[in-house]
Amino acid sequence: MATRGSVNRVVRVVLALLVLAVMSVIAYAAIGFFTVASGQRGWLWGAIVWFLLLVMPLLGLRPRRLRWWVVGLTVCALLAGAVTWYRVPPTRDRLVAAYEREVHPPRGFLEAARDVHGNTWCFKGCPVLEVEYESGPGSSERQLRRRLDAALVDDGWTAHADDRGGYWTKWRWELRPAEAERGELAVVLTG
Repeated sequence: MATRGSVNRVVRVVLALLVLAVMSVIAYAAIGFFTVASGQRGWLWGAIVWFLLLVMPLLGLRPRRLRWWVVGLTVCALLAGAVTWYRVPPTRDRLVAAYEREVHPPRGFLEAARDVHGNTWCFKGCPVLEVEYESGPGSSERQLRRRLDAALVDDGWTAHADDRGGYWTKWRWELRPAEAERGELAVVLTG
């Protein structure tokens, strides 16, 4: 027969898990909406928010081995922060930093224009970075795309094709050719 203390403990655990589940959905939406995890160090800010979220139900449980619980919650918070950082739309600064770190155009490609638009709430579009290149006289757009494709594949980008044409991916980033307004070749980076 179960004692009153063990029944109370089971009820507290069930309530703590229910509170955790509801708060997790709310926290994920809030972290994304308030762009906590969208920036360069978003995984860290996301982990801090997740840690605070995970600690609240723990306080109601009053576990016997608090140190191990805190270590476990820290690991879970770091993982949740990293996943959230990966999933939410990046800020404009993060998109530009990713472009400068990950995209190395072939020799002779000169940047003619750069435009960043969109916002992390994705109203009227998520953040997008559009870069236009010039390469000098005598090159067709097809030759430029071939040179860009070879340079990107050498840099670790993976080439793909779909109904909109060819594109490249690397980690979470997607790079697509676009219509050039001022230059000879344009690419669009999305996160």
